[in-house]
Amino acid sequence: MVAAQGFRLILASASPRRRELLAQAGFLFEVDAADLDETQRVGEDAADYVRRLAVEKASAVFERRRGGIRR
Repeated sequence: MVAAQGFRLILASASPRRRELLAQAGFLFEVDAADLDETQRVGEDAADYVRRLAVEKASAVFERRRGGIRR
């Protein structure tokens, strides 16, 4: 499967399972894992927790790449 023209899919997670699922689905992607504290906050429900982590990971990788810093 090819990504839409002009777009790249970047997995901002080090999860082997997420890599496996994307590959099995036929997606072309690269891994650039964000290094964040993934501790759930006191009183944070599950939906808010996963939403926050997704946004924080995407933002961290975006900022790192925008600045030209890649791991």
